[in-house]
Amino acid sequence: MTRFILLLTAVIACSCSHLDYNRFTPVASVDPQKADYVDALLRRHGIHSFTEGSVVYGVFVAPENRERTLRILREDSQKEHYQVWY
Repeated sequence: MTRFILLLTAVIACSCSHLDYNRFTPVASVDPQKADYVDALLRRHGIHSFTEGSVVYGVFVAPENRERTLRILREDSQKEHYQVWY
């Protein structure tokens, strides 16, 4: 069981290491309960993003998608009634 957990941890670490974090810029913060929703929303619009945090989750996108992401989040948060901090 211990070997399985170590192997699983290594696989997860390797799969996450392909992101070039220098290519992403923070654009907003959302409630942790909305982090997966926001990732899926942006993915539906063709924007690669990631969120990370604990009390509040930061939303990160490539700089060239910043303005488009802000527009999408403003429109969707008003329509779906959730808080986004810019």
